[in-house]
Amino acid sequence: MCESEAKKTRQRIMAMASRLGWDSETAHELFAAWGYGCSLRKLGLPKLRELSSIIGRRLMNNRRKLTLRRGEEAQSLRRQIFWTKAQFEKLLQLKFDKSVWGELSEKQQKMVLAILRNYRRKRDDITQAIGGKDAS
Repeated sequence: MCESEAKKTRQRIMAMASRLGWDSETAHELFAAWGYGCSLRKLGLPKLRELSSIIGRRLMNNRRKLTLRRGEEAQSLRRQIFWTKAQFEKLLQLKFDKSVWGELSEKQQKMVLAILRNYRRKRDDITQAIGGKDAS
């Protein structure tokens, strides 16, 4: 039982490392630098759980940073298309039944960005068509 849990934990660790963009070699170098050695198979279950927790926190921090970055981009796009915060929140409410950016999943955030980029593209096309200054 303990070995199967250890195997699942090792797999989870490597999956999280992959989501962080680390190849196998990089991941193992980091594990060694953090004092966990070069081989996950040599670690006991308590150490594997500890390492899994560390990488999980790092992954969550990455997700938070991405959410913040996407949120900043969304607000920038919102201003470029001259939407109010109320209009932006209404989009979130109507499309996803959520009123706060942080409640959206990654996929939903990407969808909102695509919608806003499309509106900006239309605005740029109209600006160019009427002979306005370069839209950027």
